[in-house]
Amino acid sequence: MLLLPFATMVKGLLQIPIRIPGTTYQKDLAASDELRKHLQVWINERKRDMVSGLVTEQQDILPGLLTYKDEHGEALADSEVKDNILLLLTAGHDTTTVAAHHGLQISRI
Repeated sequence: MLLLPFATMVKGLLQIPIRIPGTTYQKDLAASDELRKHLQVWINERKRDMVSGLVTEQQDILPGLLTYKDEHGEALADSEVKDNILLLLTAGHDTTTVAAHHGLQISRI
């Protein structure tokens, strides 16, 4: 469900940021928007679950982000929560990809 938009977004991360239809960068933006829509649905569900007591803030990263307060006592906006989740997913993907690729290189020696 989210694999294709995520893979599309990752491909466009290092592209020149020019908004021309059909370019990898433009496809990256559309995929990112699609991912953010899915994340918003999950955020709304998790907020409902937290209010009803079905989820605690220690259960996983999402409730932690939703209950986080900055030094001024301000909570993160939903857009900031989505940005953080995409950052974590991208960092985890890149780390795993590099480790897997590096492992393949070592096994060939």
